Amino acid sequence: MLKPIKIVFMLTLTVVVLSLAVFFVEGVTSEIIAERQAEEIQEALQAIFPEIDGVSDTLTYVTDADFGISGITQVIEITNGGNPKGYVYTVEFTGFASTITYLMGIDTEGTITGYQILSQADTPGYGGQIGKSSNWTQFVGMSIETAGNGNFDGLSGATITTEKWKTSMNVVYLYHLETYGYTPLTPEQILQAKKDTLAGVAVADYVNTNPYADYGILAIDVDAGNTVVVYHVEFVGYNVADVNEYLIAYDLTDNTVIGYETLYSGDSEDFGYARMVDPANWSQFDGQSSDAMLDPTVDGFSGVSVTGSALESSLANVAIYHLWEFEGIKALTPQEQFEAYKEALYPSATTFENVTAFKPSNLLIKAIYDAYDETDTYLGAIYHIVTIGASYSGITYVEFLIGIDEDGDFTGFKMVSDTETEGRTDGFYTDTYGDAIVGDDITAGVNLDAIAGSTLTYNRIVTAIQQVVTYHNDEYVSRPDSVSVDNAELLLAFPSAAQFESVYEDYAFDNVIGNLYEAQDGSGTALGYVYFGYAAGNSGTVIEFTWGVANDGTTQELNIIVDGQTWAGAAGEYGFYDGSYGTVFATSTWLDLFEGVAIDSILSSPIDTVSGVTNTTAGMITSLETIAQYHEDENVGGGN
Repeated sequence: MLKPIKIVFMLTLTVVVLSLAVFFVEGVTSEIIAERQAEEIQEALQAIFPEIDGVSDTLTYVTDADFGISGITQVIEITNGGNPKGYVYTVEFTGFASTITYLMGIDTEGTITGYQILSQADTPGYGGQIGKSSNWTQFVGMSIETAGNGNFDGLSGATITTEKWKTSMNVVYLYHLETYGYTPLTPEQILQAKKDTLAGVAVADYVNTNPYADYGILAIDVDAGNTVVVYHVEFVGYNVADVNEYLIAYDLTDNTVIGYETLYSGDSEDFGYARMVDPANWSQFDGQSSDAMLDPTVDGFSGVSVTGSALESSLANVAIYHLWEFEGIKALTPQEQFEAYKEALYPSATTFENVTAFKPSNLLIKAIYDAYDETDTYLGAIYHIVTIGASYSGITYVEFLIGIDEDGDFTGFKMVSDTETEGRTDGFYTDTYGDAIVGDDITAGVNLDAIAGSTLTYNRIVTAIQQVVTYHNDEYVSRPDSVSVDNAELLLAFPSAAQFESVYEDYAFDNVIGNLYEAQDGSGTALGYVYFGYAAGNSGTVIEFTWGVANDGTTQELNIIVDGQTWAGAAGEYGFYDGSYGTVFATSTWLDLFEGVAIDSILSSPIDTVSGVTNTTAGMITSLETIAQYHEDENVGGGN
C-alpha cells in the first residue's frame, strides 16, 4: 500500500511545483505583455490624438455608456487636471462585405485630430479602399460637423460602403454633440489655427508693401515681432478645373523655410491629390533658404510630374516674392522673365498672340507667338523651342526663344533654361549673347558664337535654329488643315439641314475658326452655314462650339462641344435654376442670346459678360463677335 501512496504523493508534488513554476513564469510574462500592450495602446492613441501627454493626461475608458445602435463600442475621455482635452472613439459599421472598425480622435472644439481604420475585409479595389491611409488623412483638421454631414471624399466605385461610412460618421457626430457638446470652429478659425501652429507663434494679417496676387499668394500673415511669415498659396496642378492650396512659413531672421502644410487638393485622387495631402512630403522643404527655393526640387511626386512641376513653380514664385518683400531683392518670376525675353526680341511689340494651335505641328516647337505693335501691325514671329541637350550622364534639354521678323531676319536669341552640366551653359544666358544674329537674313546661316566647354550644346542649338528656319519658310506660312467635326455636332447647330459640306478652303483662315460648313437640304441646296470655333475659357481652358447661320443672316443654334467651364458662380437669371440645369455652361440660357438673332446685331448691340463667370462669357463673346465680323467681311454665302 505504501508504494501507490508514494506514487500519488510524487505526482501531486510534481503538479504543485509545475503549477508554481507556471505561475511565476506567467506572472513575469504577463507583466511584459501588459507593458507592451500599454505601449501599443499609447502609440495608437498618440497617432489619433497627437496632443496626448502620457504623463499628465488622464484617460478614462467609457465602455458602459448607452451607445444604443450607434456602432460606438468605446470612448476614451482625455482630461488634464480635471479639464476635458479630447475624446477617442472606437466605432464599428457594416460595409458592403465586412464589419469595419475605426478609431477617431476629436478635440474639445470639435476638430478631428486623427483617423485610422483598425480592421476591414471589404472587396479589394472597392470597399477595401477604406483601408488605405490616403483616405484617412482628409479628416485631420476637419470639423466633426463637416464629417458628420458627409462632406468628405468617399470611395470610388464603392457606393454602398461609402454610404454606410458616411452614416456612421453622422451617428458619431450626433452622439458627440449630444453627449459632450462643443462650439465648432469656423473655417476662418481653423485656417488661423493652422497658420499659428505652422509658425509656432500667433500670426495675423500682414500689410504688404508689394502686390502678391500675381505670385499665386492668397494671404500673408506675420507675428507681432516680425520673426515669422506664413504664406497662404494657391496653384493649378494637373486638374485645371480645380486648385491646390498650401501654407508655407519662413523664419524672417534667416529667411529659411520652417514649415509646410497642404490645405486642399483638387487633383486626381490617387495621383496629385495623394501626393499633396501626404504629410510625408511636407517636411522636405524645412531649412531651405529663400535662394534655394528659387529652384526647388520636389520629391515624392513620381508619376505625377505635372502637379509636381506646378508645385515647384509655385514654391519658386513664393520665394521670389519673399526676396522682394522681405529681403529687398527684386527677381522676376519665370513667367515674367519669359515675357521679358519676348519683349527683348520685339521691343516695339505691345501684343504677343499664341498661334501654336493654328500652325502645323513640329516636335521642336513648343509654342509660336505672333508679335504686333500698338497699331496691330504684324512684326514677326517668336519660336519657343525645346531640344535635346548634349550631356553624357542622361537625357537633357535646352529651351530657348528665337525671333524672325516679317522680312525674314533674325531679331535675336534668348536662352530660357537648360538641364545641361552645371555651369557649362552660363555664356548662353548673357544679355548680349543673342544680339550677334539681330538683322541677319535667316537663309544666311546662324552667326552665334560658340561657348568654350559647351561645343556639343552649341551645335544642338544651331541645328535646332536651322530646323526652325526651314519650318518658318515652308510650314509657318502654310494654312493648317481644317478640323473635322462630327455630323451630329453640326446638326445640333443647324437642325433643319440634311447634310454638310466643308467650304472653309474658299475663305480666309482665322485663328478662332477651325472649319466652316455649308448646311444643305437633301438636294444639296445651301440653307446656311455652320462655324466650328474656339473660345478662351476659364483657367486656360479652351471652349469648342458649333454655331449656325442661315442664308438671311439669322443665327441658328449655339452648340457647346467641349466645355470644362464652372458655371455655378453665374449670377442672376442665368445662374440658378430648379435643378434641370444652371450649373452647366453648355445648357445655360445665356447661350440663347446668340440664337435666332441677326448676326450683325452681335456687333451693333454687344452682349454683356455675366458676373461670376466673366472669363467664360468674355471668351465666348470675343470669339462670336470675331465670327460675326468674319461672316460680314468674307461675305460668306455671297449675300450676307
